[in-house]
Amino acid sequence: MLNLPVSALVAEKGIEYAGIFQRGNSFYIPKGVRISINRSPFSTFRDEILLVHPEFTYAFEHKTTVSLYLSINPELEQVFESVCPAVIDLVSGTESDKICALTMPEELKLGKGTISAVAYVDNTSNSNRDIKINLYVDGVKAKTNTVRVLKRSIKGVAISIPAIAIASGKEVTFKLEANGNKCEVVGAIFPSIVKVEKIL
Repeated sequence: MLNLPVSALVAEKGIEYAGIFQRGNSFYIPKGVRISINRSPFSTFRDEILLVHPEFTYAFEHKTTVSLYLSINPELEQVFESVCPAVIDLVSGTESDKICALTMPEELKLGKGTISAVAYVDNTSNSNRDIKINLYVDGVKAKTNTVRVLKRSIKGVAISIPAIAIASGKEVTFKLEANGNKCEVVGAIFPSIVKVEKIL
C-alpha cells in the first residue's frame, strides 16, 4: 500500500467527521491525540495511518491538525474526484440541487471499484436533523443513506456503493434533503466531494 500525502485538516473539537475526508481516504493521528470512532470512547492510536470507512464518523478529543493521505495500491487502483466548495442552504423536505458532480473520464465496470460522496452539513437549529443523501448515476438514483446531524453541530454526511457500470462521459452526482430548516452545506469550509475509485 502506498500512502500519498494530499492535504491537512484542522479538526475541531466536538465535530464528527465523515469517513472520506477531503481528498483522502486515510489520515495520520498525531502523538497524544485521542479519537472516537462512531461515538465510541476516546482511544489512543500510536503512529498510525488509519484507513477510514466511508460510513463511519471520527471525532477528536481536542482541536488538532491531522495529515490526510490517499492510500492506494499504485498498480491496481485509479481515483477520479470532483471537489465542490459551494455553500448551499437546505430547505426542509425538499431535495437540493446538485451538491457536487463528477463526469466520468472513462468507463467504469460493474464491481470494479467504489463510488463515494461526502458533504459537511451545519445544523444551526435547536433540534437534531436527519439528512438524506441521494447518490445519482446518469440521473438515476443509485442509493440513499440517512445521517443524523445533532443540533448546533457540523457533521459529514457520506454515502458509498460498490461500482456499477458507468459509461465514459456520464455524470455521478448527489443531492441532500433535510427534515427541517436551518441546515447548510458548508462547502467553503469543508468542500463537498464525489469520488470514484476504479480497480484496474
